[in-house]
Amino acid sequence: MKALVFGAAGFIGSSVVRAVLADGDKVRAMVYPGEVLKNIEDLDLEVIEGDISGNPVALDREVQ
Repeated sequence: MKALVFGAAGFIGSSVVRAVLADGDKVRAMVYPGEVLKNIEDLDLEVIEGDISGNPVALDREVQ
């Protein structure tokens, strides 16, 4: 299974990412463009940059 985690680079988001990975699932991590990735830099995941707050339609392009 693959999970999409929004805000994955933040404190709570990175904890969610770690929990999903611990369950053996793959993670696609959505982060803001240019965001510091210190909380998730050592994890095996796919990082995509995006911000859907102003344009939810952009989500279709980012996650496919």
